[in-house]
Amino acid sequence: MPWFIESYALMLAHALVLGALLCVKSQKRWQIAEVTLLLNLVIALSLLGMSLAKGDLELSNNWLRASSMSLIVMVLISFIGLIVLRYARRNLAGDRDNARFLLWYLATLLAVSVTISANHLVIFGFSWAAISLSLNQLLLFYPERPRAALAAHKKFLSARLSEALLFGAFALLFNQHNSFDISVILAHYQSTMTITNLDQLVALLIAMVALIKCAQLPLHGWLIQVVEAPTPVSALLHAGIINLGGFLLLLFSPLLSVAPIAQWLLLIVAGLSTVVATLVMMTRISIKVRLAWSTIAQMGLMLLQCALGLYELALLHLIAHSCYKAHAFLASGDAVNHFLRKRYVQ
Repeated sequence: MPWFIESYALMLAHALVLGALLCVKSQKRWQIAEVTLLLNLVIALSLLGMSLAKGDLELSNNWLRASSMSLIVMVLISFIGLIVLRYARRNLAGDRDNARFLLWYLATLLAVSVTISANHLVIFGFSWAAISLSLNQLLLFYPERPRAALAAHKKFLSARLSEALLFGAFALLFNQHNSFDISVILAHYQSTMTITNLDQLVALLIAMVALIKCAQLPLHGWLIQVVEAPTPVSALLHAGIINLGGFLLLLFSPLLSVAPIAQWLLLIVAGLSTVVATLVMMTRISIKVRLAWSTIAQMGLMLLQCALGLYELALLHLIAHSCYKAHAFLASGDAVNHFLRKRYVQ
């Protein structure tokens, strides 16, 4: 079976569950969702295994692409999504709105899957925007909380700014190459060491999008305040969504490698964010707030690695941070209980 057909099957299975969730009894929704995410993980692992066995580093058509990097990220997102879903099933068991949570949770994962697999600039751009819009519904899961509404509003504004910059960069890319095909565009930059001023501008815009997506200073405030959202939402955000800024840079690494202005922007902003966030993190008392500052620091370090051309290390950092941060948020309640038990014994 061609790779792009299997990639379609991966996203089709995820899309079908959204409709199925509306047609089954409430007690069956979580079971269907878990089976669907498990299926996604199995398909993603099989695609990655075929890539390693056949030595095909990249295959694509006009709409989708399958590279070793994108398949690794797809496996990671599927795995994190399944783990967080199993936790959310218990965490939100007594909440009457858990069906709404499940619907937007799966919609977010679907948008992430499409973004990772997209080989068309328009599809990539709209699925990138869909991630933020569906995530915003999760951040407002408890709309009566003022801090949650404020954080969601800040996230909404920063997301619209990053999307405007991203669509601007994609418009310039189309103007330069007369193609929406990402593989064709990247192949051009892989075969040249000199780029135009317009290409430099595109790289600069993409770097700015990554900085905003990764909540680097000074547009970091929303990430500190989204701790008001349910723990599964925080885990998904910190372990899967916020890393997409790094994925964007890894995807367009052939362009970034020959764009010194964008590299310097990443070095300066991400470097300062890493230092400041690390220092502030050590002064925080709240576990979730400390983890949020930790995410800013870790994302800054990942962007620094991209700016220095250490793309394999940045991908490894992305994977390690996702697994660590998912565990940290899902285990945050145990940390509180451990502290209370220790205090009681003393």
